[in-house]
Amino acid sequence: MKVVNKLVRVEILSIRAPTDGAFSDRRRLPDRRRKPTPMLGMLQSPGRRKAFRRAEEARNAYVDLPGHQAAVWAVVVVCLSAIDALLTLIHIQAGGRELIPTMRLALNFGGSFFVVTKMAVTAIGVIILTLHQNFRVARRAFLPILLGYVLLMLYHFYLVTLR
Repeated sequence: MKVVNKLVRVEILSIRAPTDGAFSDRRRLPDRRRKPTPMLGMLQSPGRRKAFRRAEEARNAYVDLPGHQAAVWAVVVVCLSAIDALLTLIHIQAGGRELIPTMRLALNFGGSFFVVTKMAVTAIGVIILTLHQNFRVARRAFLPILLGYVLLMLYHFYLVTLR
């Protein structure tokens, strides 16, 4: 058995500390991203970036894919919206009424139209907030929206138990 040793050339990028004592950006290689990810970059590119390497980059910027927390939040909110739509239809069949005027209008076109409209409105809002997951307004909206849906579910279950 013959073993052949291959030479591997390793190049080390030397970084010199600033001589004047001031801190500076020490990266010598140019940033491979010439411009930041656009808002709809998540929908148009097959990128893999879910987060940022540096904490200072993570504010008010877009990524290629939603982070784990934002993705779970989006799925939970859409599922709760679907349950809300079905429980609303059950409540209306039992003699109740829809409180939101636009959804009441959608009910005039039938139950299917109501569910599709409700899910579309929810999905659009969830997509917008998920795209903006690194923006302060969106981050502050995640928990109140989730809590609102949980309270709405409790209200629906209360209405169902009354009948």
